[in-house]
Amino acid sequence: MKIIFRCDASKDIGLGHLIRCLAIADCMDTKNEITFALNKNNIADELIAENYESINQKKDESELDFLLRVKEQIDPDVIVIDKKYNYKKKDFFKLKESKINVVLIDVLCEGLELADEIIIPGAFIDDNIFPKYLSSVRIKSIKKGPKYIIVNKNLPSKVDLDTKKFKHDKNIIITVGGTDPSGVLFSILSFLSDLELDVSLLVGDHFKHKDKLIKLDKMNPCIHIVPFNLAKLVKADIAICTFGVTLYELLYLGIPTICISHNEENALSSSKLVSKYPYFIDMGHIDHINKSNFVKFLKRLIKDEDYYNNIALNSFELIDGNGAKRIAALITNII
Repeated sequence: MKIIFRCDASKDIGLGHLIRCLAIADCMDTKNEITFALNKNNIADELIAENYESINQKKDESELDFLLRVKEQIDPDVIVIDKKYNYKKKDFFKLKESKINVVLIDVLCEGLELADEIIIPGAFIDDNIFPKYLSSVRIKSIKKGPKYIIVNKNLPSKVDLDTKKFKHDKNIIITVGGTDPSGVLFSILSFLSDLELDVSLLVGDHFKHKDKLIKLDKMNPCIHIVPFNLAKLVKADIAICTFGVTLYELLYLGIPTICISHNEENALSSSKLVSKYPYFIDMGHIDHINKSNFVKFLKRLIKDEDYYNNIALNSFELIDGNGAKRIAALITNII
């Protein structure tokens, strides 16, 4: 089977969509021919270079023209799209004329009803939006919820993990995704300015504000800048993170987490998620957070044993870590 993954990555939009698609691709049989259709970006090229072929979108090439070029070049059986874009019905008609199956992951668009599979990992989209695009029967066929949440394949398996237990000396981490396009990290650190807490900042290779971070490191002895790696994530007792893939990984690990959103769309998604699964602390949009409320929740996680243990247990039981395998099976069994 020939499969195309259509997604983008950059310092401005982050790496989450690409990482998610890579996790799915890695669960597929090696007999499948997998190609990534991407924006031209060095970060994306580095991440996929070792294992997969790629096609880059040309400068000024429209989304539809890019998809049609990919279709002509690869002649795929399936196109998996994980990209924020309002695809029209006519866009998908042109693909389906060639009997190409379309799988949408976390996509809301006018052409939604023409997708062969619709997958919503977690609670990213408000369910009340779907009737605008889909019949009630079709809405029931959407694959969504914790079963389809994707976590990094390099995290320990569930059987090798234990539920986090309250302890007085806690390892507190902050992680803001691969790039932190909005500079949320520095706002978070301002909330902590009056607290004498040792905090580790897990910073990825593609972090957008490294110069500013170096200055901060010299000024504050309580702040420890650590290159991001999964081992550090696993060992955390409390996490502060931005909404995205890493939040789900922290829930999978059962680490009590304070979540902050860097844009309104993520803030809405986070609020929808926590309303269904209240196993983390949702602070909302970074621009609307009250510092005293943030400090109150953090202190409660640090000091309240019952509160800490309850969140740790519930979050640990939410995600089994097999989401990528389930989605891979859906894709490969679609024809």
